[in-house]
Amino acid sequence: MLGIVVFVTGASVMVTEIVASRILAPYIGTSIIVWTSLIGVILGGLALGYYWGGRLADKAGSYFLLRNILFLASVYIFGVSQASGYLLTRLIEANADIRISSLVSSLTLFLPPTILLGMVIPFAVALSLKEVNKAGRVAGGLYALSTLGSILGTFWCGFFLLADIGSIKILVLISLLLILIAILLNFAAEKAKTLWFLILLSAALLFVFIAAGAKVKEEGLLLDTDTLYSRVIIKAGREPETGRETIELTKGRFIESYAYTQGDDLFGYYNYYDLASIFNPELSRVLMIGGAGFVYPKHFLKTLPKTLLDVVELDPAMLELAEEYFGFTPNPTLQVYHEDARTYLNSTQKKYDALLIDVFDSDITLPFQLTTVEVIKKYYEALTPKGVLIVNIIGQIEGEEGEFLRSEYLTYLQMFPFVELYPISDAKDGSRIQNIMLVATKNKQEEISKDARIAAMLGHRWEKTIEGKAIILTDDFAPVEQMMAKRTRWDYLY
Repeated sequence: MLGIVVFVTGASVMVTEIVASRILAPYIGTSIIVWTSLIGVILGGLALGYYWGGRLADKAGSYFLLRNILFLASVYIFGVSQASGYLLTRLIEANADIRISSLVSSLTLFLPPTILLGMVIPFAVALSLKEVNKAGRVAGGLYALSTLGSILGTFWCGFFLLADIGSIKILVLISLLLILIAILLNFAAEKAKTLWFLILLSAALLFVFIAAGAKVKEEGLLLDTDTLYSRVIIKAGREPETGRETIELTKGRFIESYAYTQGDDLFGYYNYYDLASIFNPELSRVLMIGGAGFVYPKHFLKTLPKTLLDVVELDPAMLELAEEYFGFTPNPTLQVYHEDARTYLNSTQKKYDALLIDVFDSDITLPFQLTTVEVIKKYYEALTPKGVLIVNIIGQIEGEEGEFLRSEYLTYLQMFPFVELYPISDAKDGSRIQNIMLVATKNKQEEISKDARIAAMLGHRWEKTIEGKAIILTDDFAPVEQMMAKRTRWDYLY
């Protein structure tokens, strides 16, 4: 019986850790900083659980107490499944530093249940140990079962559960499993009490009813689901300035796709990708890295129907969601590749007239592997002699908080002789955090257009000298998240 207990709790720890990243993602992202806090808290919780559990097991170890520990862990995990959104929303409103908010969130939500689950193995060892000369065999066997549970829980959650039932229901499932284990332990207790059995059984049934009940939907919420790669939230809303109906898709802390539900005009920074045809009028094949809601590919296919468009989008679910919610319709000139952008660039033999990049990891940072001089060399090699590269970066140019943007600019200059910046919201204020389009070309291009919209965008070119601390980013050293963590406030983006 105790072997089953440690196996289930071992699986519960790892499943909870994986799900924790999805719980945190819409509020504080899943950057290396968030993962550092989460892993550190989980390991710290296990260490405290082992220590306190060992002392308590020696002092008053019993099936009765072990059952109560499992019951408390179950209740707390269920509480996290229901109340995490409220707490994390309050943290966002406080606009705390990402390092502080990720640590506080992890401590509050996941330290207590991890401590409780960590106490299980010392109890199991104490209750299983009959002879001192078999202590090593008993302890080793139980730790092996716990680790095996952790391994299977990791694969079970990562490969199947997240995409099948979602993060909240997984936590409810873990809570129910722990309750069931506690009920089984009730029969193993030397002084089993029928009252406790009824209480635990009632709690289990109550959890089932609550989990099966209708979920109160957030205003405008159209979809909240987990794919194999991320938690995806799609909402309907209205643009504050105009009142126009909008739809947005988020996969982390900030919006990844945003579109008007009526009309063909683009929102904000998407328009700047149209500059590709100004810098290189001879567009026959274009590559876009990052699809998300396929907002710009939809526009591209309509305005340039004869130009071939390849889109690299890691998550296969994004194309389906784009068709269902964003009105995207593929056509024969479109080819979508569901793989990591870096692996695609390593293997492709195609040459492109334009390369458009709109991809973020979390907390609106670019994946570090798409910021380095090594990948920029791949971009350069994938472009034709007249090719143009346009990448969306969120940051600022001036001040200490602009170190990442300046470093990325400097890194691009290692391969491309001509690199320009186009701040979207305010072309004069370099201290403002905003969408900034980086344009890189192999040859100097004349940017002239009689179109008022295009001319207005070209007028946003940054004309001042770019000064301040900056480094060349490499695969070996690219502290992207640490640079971006220096930000202390956010202006309105786009």
